Amino acid sequence: MVMEYSASWEGAAASVDVHFAKRALHPADFGDFTSITSTRQCSVAGQERQILTWIGTTVGVETGAQPTKVAMAAWVTSSERMEKRRWYAMAAAYRTSLDSADPEAEAVADLQKALEDLQADQVSGLKAGKVFAEHRAAWAKLWESGLAVEGRLDVEQAVKSSAYYILSSLREDRPYSLSPGSLASNAYNGHTFWDTETWMYPGVLIWWPELARSLIQYRYNRLEAAEAKAKGYSPPYRGAMFSWESAFSGSETCPPDWSMGQLEQHISADIAFAVRQYYYATGDRDMLEEVGYPLVSKVAEFYVSRVTQDTVDPSKYHIEGVVPPDEYEDKGVKDSIYTNWVAKAALLFAVEVSKAVGVTPNAKWAEIAEGLVIVYDAAKKTHPEFDGYKWGTNIKQADVVLLPYPFQMPMSKESKLHDLEVYAQVTDSDGPAMTWGMHAVGYITAGKGYEAQASTNFDRSFANVKAPFDVWTETPTGGAINFITGAGGFLQAATFGYFGLRIQDGYLAVQPALMANATSAELRGIRYHGRTLSVHVRGAGAPWACHEYVDSQDENWCKTVGTVEGYEYSFDGGGAQCGGCRCCRRQLGEAHDSDSAQGLVTLTLVAGPAIALEEASTRSPWKCLLSTGTAARLALGSGPVHLLASGPNTKSLEDCAEHSAQVVYHRLYSKSSRQTVFGQPASAQTQAQRATGYALALGCLASLALLAAAAGLSRAVGRSLCREGAYSEITDDHA
Repeated sequence: MVMEYSASWEGAAASVDVHFAKRALHPADFGDFTSITSTRQCSVAGQERQILTWIGTTVGVETGAQPTKVAMAAWVTSSERMEKRRWYAMAAAYRTSLDSADPEAEAVADLQKALEDLQADQVSGLKAGKVFAEHRAAWAKLWESGLAVEGRLDVEQAVKSSAYYILSSLREDRPYSLSPGSLASNAYNGHTFWDTETWMYPGVLIWWPELARSLIQYRYNRLEAAEAKAKGYSPPYRGAMFSWESAFSGSETCPPDWSMGQLEQHISADIAFAVRQYYYATGDRDMLEEVGYPLVSKVAEFYVSRVTQDTVDPSKYHIEGVVPPDEYEDKGVKDSIYTNWVAKAALLFAVEVSKAVGVTPNAKWAEIAEGLVIVYDAAKKTHPEFDGYKWGTNIKQADVVLLPYPFQMPMSKESKLHDLEVYAQVTDSDGPAMTWGMHAVGYITAGKGYEAQASTNFDRSFANVKAPFDVWTETPTGGAINFITGAGGFLQAATFGYFGLRIQDGYLAVQPALMANATSAELRGIRYHGRTLSVHVRGAGAPWACHEYVDSQDENWCKTVGTVEGYEYSFDGGGAQCGGCRCCRRQLGEAHDSDSAQGLVTLTLVAGPAIALEEASTRSPWKCLLSTGTAARLALGSGPVHLLASGPNTKSLEDCAEHSAQVVYHRLYSKSSRQTVFGQPASAQTQAQRATGYALALGCLASLALLAAAAGLSRAVGRSLCREGAYSEITDDHA
């Protein structure tokens, strides 16, 4: 619905006259519809209003679908006098035959209700009214999840706009999926591709799983169409073969002269992988039984019917004549490594799901998964894109580099780096935007020594964001607009890349790293198994501020006391800045200890049941229970931490006696709990507990000086806490 307007504002006038001109919606503007435009009068709160209605019916119809009717209604006026510094609103409503038996009548009714609400709000002012308040509250709820990066405003803005454009194209109660061009354009005809599950879906899943669920529902609702497509081949395939280009019905809508519609067959496995990630991230058994099993089992049956058995070694299986993600190979190839690997993952997940729901899996699923050929050039220590790939051949977009992430294919670090280097040199520089985010993830996970490559590729991953509103273009020079496939790839680089998120069976892995020029970063609103978590990363030597200083003659106490009453205490280090040996008292979460050469990571359980933390890379692994309101802190770069929704033999955070030498825990207590927290090594922890009877050790510091002073620490802690007045029951006698 398009309205043209002009405004005249003279000097310092207190108001402006805005003149509206109704634009005729010509058929040429909307060639996909036969349309009728009309006006009518309606009553709104006793006043007559003129309403413009536009009713269009689709010209083209998918196989098995009926024409879709779209009705839009908008309030029109010839002119309006608007005063300065006052809010105004214009209203429009739409309905379609997808969700309404009478789209025109319901669109007009919706508009009348909106106008009545807005008119009521005019009494108190629109900014203070109900409509704006509900709008703002709905977005505020969504923005409880997000990313903040100190020192990289460009990243923070691009993340917010990218998430906004994806969210604006998606609703929980309307499972119609996403399209690469979003709702901003008719790019790709508004159809759905692998872009949804592989590129846009992961960022939605970690922040808004309810919306991710609607994307899976879209595919499940078109399962019959996927089965019909499989049967349409000669000879027919079994199971579910999802359309490469899908719309309302789920039938193949890719133009017949484009081979991808017939040959790009990895999409079924991409969808199965999305189901796997959803189940691992949410533990949603209802979805698994009602949607997951029927969908994944039929995808597995498709690949069983699609493979060919090797004529020399019958234990080996091939998939021939497919288009890989590199669509420049549009004639079809043999054993696309991407296609074979994701098919293998789909088959194995089908086995897992069957057992989970109590169904005996088809034995062929595991047999074929084990036998699928995964090509590898041992001499070059590099993965060819397919059997017969000629090294140096140009490719369209990310293909092989997707295997380590998101598909977690095991390989040596050397091979992963070779793949990144080889395919970066031959990837079309004018290709789609999402590719370079995956190169960034690869270098981020490579770790120390590859920070520059990670940074270069990460910055390139959102180079297609265009000012002033951070709208995405598909390629550096244009293409689809607003290209939310690129937005999805960038969001993955920022979250799964720099925060090291990996959704696994039974746990969520976290291993953060700071991007270039950032001093700190926070990933908030991560959703996992009904919990809400945040991860805060602070680099070494980052600036911090004290609320006040607490005099202390004991440097050790300042370094070890932890948190009390919502504040945390750390030794300032002396010198002119703080005037000697004093302890910095600051609000919990606002700053972190400055004596870590590596920086610190803070994991906070914001809401939901307790969750277990397990450090995965130490000689003495530990597992502790993180409860709501608890913050666990560890050295940046010390290794991945696994967050387990549940687990046996897990100690509470306070009672955790085995932990990494890098870990420092802090917990917020209420005053009535008569407890405090301070960090000490496990060997000294028992002594401290025996000495104080109240202090609970929650971490460890690696200083040998602290180890030697352990016997004297408990007395200092007792004295200092009493001096603060926080815990009057702890006295020198108790100590």
